[in-house]
Amino acid sequence: MQCNTFLNYKRKWFFSFLPLGTLLLYLISQLDRPHEIDEELAWESAVCKNYWEYQHSSVLNKSKNTYLITWYQMSSYIRWREDAVARDFKQCKYSNCMLSLCPHSANNSDAVIFHGRNIPKTLTYKRPPGQVWIFAEDESPLTYDYDGQHWRSENWRHAFNWTMTYDKSKTDIYLPSGELWPKKVTDRKNFYQIAKNKSKTAIIISSHCTTESLRMEYVKELQKYIDVDVLGTCGREWHCGKAWIHDDCFAILNKSYKFYLAFENALCRGYRTEKFFENFNYDIVMVARAGLGKRDIIEPRDAYISASDYSSPQQLGIYLKQLSENPMEYAELLQQKSNYYYPGFGEFYQRALCDICERMNNQDKYRRTITDLVKHVDVEHSCKKPKDVEPEPWSIFSWFNKKW
Repeated sequence: MQCNTFLNYKRKWFFSFLPLGTLLLYLISQLDRPHEIDEELAWESAVCKNYWEYQHSSVLNKSKNTYLITWYQMSSYIRWREDAVARDFKQCKYSNCMLSLCPHSANNSDAVIFHGRNIPKTLTYKRPPGQVWIFAEDESPLTYDYDGQHWRSENWRHAFNWTMTYDKSKTDIYLPSGELWPKKVTDRKNFYQIAKNKSKTAIIISSHCTTESLRMEYVKELQKYIDVDVLGTCGREWHCGKAWIHDDCFAILNKSYKFYLAFENALCRGYRTEKFFENFNYDIVMVARAGLGKRDIIEPRDAYISASDYSSPQQLGIYLKQLSENPMEYAELLQQKSNYYYPGFGEFYQRALCDICERMNNQDKYRRTITDLVKHVDVEHSCKKPKDVEPEPWSIFSWFNKKW
């Protein structure tokens, strides 16, 4: 009896403090949020600095043959890439478009681009008749709800005309994180010597440790067969230059490591990020884990190793170990890879801008309304749960880590 009373007391004590503990975990998880909000406000302040003059400029008093396109809130992925932000319509076949990064110009715009997961609950202006709305997103659909679920609301799900995403199979304006282009001149490097000089096996640099793709669980299994150095929040602390800018400290990819693990945080159709593309130009063999399967690939297929070709981390690990111990075979892979390069995200953002301007000039051809954005996104069939590795046991800490 005393034992049962004691256990009941412990249960009451635990559950009475659980809400407080949950609140504390939430507050801890939000410590970085003020910094993010401050950064967004600073960005908006900078791009709208001369808004008063801008309001009375020729941009808003534009001719009937000019289309004003406004980013209501540009995604951080684009915002952090200065080469992309500097792009405009001057190089396009249709160059009679103007781009505003200031949301205050939205009410005077012919088209407005909204960042999908950051769509506001309500707008600060009334939509003018005929204004084109574009749903833009560079993250996987599994993250769309992380900053609220406004995109699912009745106000938004029937409101968009076009989408701008990485999913080529269904988007109107195709904007991938990158592509691999063939080089015009062949590299004359001594790839065998490069292979011989490398002393470490594999590396992954990651800041999100709990992911839909079970990325770190896969890495842990892989570490049973090969050495994998984990840098960043999920492993050894690593301070390397400015965020999103690859400076000299990334030279370790050229000199030390044989494989870079470009493992995405979600396994969704067409979803590949800077993890793959922005590390591709180094003298290192890329190992990708992304997409829905063997048919959902990055072309050219012979420029990298795909985890989807192996049924388990064990199979992949055995192959990478064999390859790392054979410098001649490894050098052949490097040489094969060197026939291609990543030209930078700005090229693909430029192409998307030109696509938008062409559509604005031919609205009769491209006019449409997405009847239901939620059904169009189709999260269930756009992404998959991994089957090659088991998740770690659930805990309140892993839940918060995943959500924030």
